[in-house]
Amino acid sequence: MRKVSKMEKVFKMSKLFKLLVVALLSALCVPADGQILKNADSLIIEKIRQANAQYTALTSNFKQIKHLPYLKEKVVSTGKFFYAKPDRLAMKYLEPAGDMMLINGDKFFMSAAGKISKTTAKANAKMRKMKSILSACLQGDVKQMEYAAITCEEHPDRYSVAVELDDKGKGKGGTVRKVTVDYDRSDFTPSNLKIEEADGTYSLYELSSKEFNRPPAEDVFKAPEKTKEKQ
Repeated sequence: MRKVSKMEKVFKMSKLFKLLVVALLSALCVPADGQILKNADSLIIEKIRQANAQYTALTSNFKQIKHLPYLKEKVVSTGKFFYAKPDRLAMKYLEPAGDMMLINGDKFFMSAAGKISKTTAKANAKMRKMKSILSACLQGDVKQMEYAAITCEEHPDRYSVAVELDDKGKGKGGTVRKVTVDYDRSDFTPSNLKIEEADGTYSLYELSSKEFNRPPAEDVFKAPEKTKEKQ
């Protein structure tokens, strides 16, 4: 048997190293600013985006499960969810009755436990970021968000897309650190949305009985006329 020379060993090791580097780079798509997105995940995300491009409106029931670090039990709420592209959203709560959250273009309106809050995305960084997150998830275009990394998990009934947000927004509406969206495998539409904050708080929204492309009535997105803003 011929002995392999030292130079041949070095050459083979160098070639193997180059192949490993190429394989690693081809497995990862690294956009600007250090964002990380695997090519395989990118293909799934593109399928989700294309599938949701055909939908202009969504109406569904929702269940909200909120975890607060200082409470042992989770807070559960239910209601009706409305969305119309590009930037109108309404959550009308049945439990607790009367609560609501509205996004209509740049305007935000929230009613909770009898307290009213009004603001605009332009004036409120946190609301601006929340609007961006919700729009990206509902449109199936999660790359709209300023992300540090996106990963996908494949399940028998869904694709789970986890978005790690970058830290550029700290102090400027940057309390949300991670967003996870489940898209039904059958039609790629959103079914669950989990928003996690830096302090351990998270909100999980479960959508059911979904109806698409039936535009909600215009008044769904309008705030009640007689309301007093909280001081």
